[in-house]
Amino acid sequence: MKLARQAPSRATARQDFRWSWGVRLVYLLAAARSAAAAFAPRRSAGRRFT
Repeated sequence: MKLARQAPSRATARQDFRWSWGVRLVYLLAAARSAAAAFAPRRSAGRRFT
């Protein structure tokens, strides 16, 4: 996100921080879902959570 850093301000820094944490949260959720599917295939096959 080098384009957002061309205009440095507290608002853009806050948005950049929130964006990075959002990506990290989505990645952690995907990893948790894959781990749950790997450890409990029967339970995840019957019930799908989003």
